[in-house]
Amino acid sequence: MKNKVIVKDRDEWSSLANFIGNIIAKYTDEIDFDSLPDPDVYLQKKVYMNLIKRI
Repeated sequence: MKNKVIVKDRDEWSSLANFIGNIIAKYTDEIDFDSLPDPDVYLQKKVYMNLIKRI
């Protein structure tokens, strides 16, 4: 079952949001979100690397 969100007030960004949502829905299997790295670990690593550069 697909989830759908219905927005009654449309603005200039609605078309872009619909396009991005359709692309993500179409290529979900190929993107394989489960194999992506954890963003928290990436951000922590980035902070540590910036601290090391300052030393």
